Amino acid sequence: MFKTKICALLGFLILLIPNLSFAFDFDKDYLLSDGELYSCNLKTEAQVQRFLDSENSCLANYTVDDDKAAKIIANAAKEYEISACWILTTLQKEQSLIKSKEARSERALDYAMGFACPSGGSCDERYKGFKKQVESAVWQIRNRYLAYPENYTFQKGKKSKTEDGEYVCPKNMATAVNYNYTPVVGDGVTHGANRNFVLSWQSWRNWFSLSHPAGNLIQAAGSKAIYLTVYNETEERVEKMMITNLPVFKARGYNFSRVIKVDQSEIDGYPNSSIRITYPNGTLIRGVGPAIYVIENNRKRHIASLKALTDLGYKISDARKLSDNELASIPGGPSVQSGAKKIDGTLIRTKANPAIYILDEGNRRHIAEWNVFSANGYVWKDVKTISDAEMAGYAQGSPMVLNDGLIVQAKGRPGVYVAELGRLRLVKNMETFKSLGYQWNWIKTVSAQYLASVPKGEGIE
Repeated sequence: MFKTKICALLGFLILLIPNLSFAFDFDKDYLLSDGELYSCNLKTEAQVQRFLDSENSCLANYTVDDDKAAKIIANAAKEYEISACWILTTLQKEQSLIKSKEARSERALDYAMGFACPSGGSCDERYKGFKKQVESAVWQIRNRYLAYPENYTFQKGKKSKTEDGEYVCPKNMATAVNYNYTPVVGDGVTHGANRNFVLSWQSWRNWFSLSHPAGNLIQAAGSKAIYLTVYNETEERVEKMMITNLPVFKARGYNFSRVIKVDQSEIDGYPNSSIRITYPNGTLIRGVGPAIYVIENNRKRHIASLKALTDLGYKISDARKLSDNELASIPGGPSVQSGAKKIDGTLIRTKANPAIYILDEGNRRHIAEWNVFSANGYVWKDVKTISDAEMAGYAQGSPMVLNDGLIVQAKGRPGVYVAELGRLRLVKNMETFKSLGYQWNWIKTVSAQYLASVPKGEGIE
């Protein structure tokens, strides 16, 4: 049974803006990239739902057999590897269902994707229904247009005539797919079609665009501001964190040669992180006074006594001197009363056992191999030797993974991967590698055994 909250007809309203066709970039031979057809930033039900909520779309609360529209869209995108962003933009192009905020007709929902609805003809009732429309559209793209492109009118590099009398020569597969699905360019006023598809896509670029994975340093051309991309697991999105302090930049081992130049529009597209980056875990700091602090998870913790300082494995001379203003700007955490437990980020081993661990949230995480140790920027002199009894006091955590943003490959094996959130994401082609601003000398080598052991995330295309 369909449970509906019917949406309102506003489809023609966006067409009333004068000279709209000149207000954005439009190349009828290149509508979107192949990567954008296959994947975009909106991957999960929660992410699609947030997008619909942000647009105050009637689909935000629309359900089919107790499944919300967001779930139907996300599931179809995942199953057929066609981006949820393409589905959403097509819903807008065909029936204005994203920007419609009030009641639309039942028919608009039943034929939401315009699938099996030929120009000038009636829709095929076998494909009636929101869920069937979404699933049928992406099935056709994956199993027909992409699988057998030679069987369809519009092909990459081939000049063909559209139903509205324009000749197009698709520069890529994604553009050919769009014209096979809707063989109309459109003038953007009386007949929108693919021109309005691009208009909607560009208006949502900050939601849709392929973003840099977490752990990348990015900077807009002409700007001095450098940002670190970080992943917010609660919001399921990549955010940006400005690095305002050069000593912090250097202390974290960052290098200006690894800063990737991007458009300002990409910078603007990342939400700001609520976390303020500061010195790495384990950094000793002090102001002009005698108090010494240690950084743990971007907070400063006052070390209460000299004994606690030495038990942690530090010396007073290790403390980095900051201005009182900079010291005051770093959020505070609970004081360290004892050195019985080391600070997160401390590298530890015992005298009898060569295995090296790093402390993370109070647990010890084994560093599987030397290549991971060095790729993460760890150095031998920072490894502290502790007693067997102290080592036993730390619970065993999961093995330590590569830091976010590292690019790795296994010697003698194909494939280059980017580390993110404990997973490795395959960079699927050279074009994507270059478009992300990566360079070959950034690639670190790990063992084939380690590469095989790490879970794989979604590829980057």
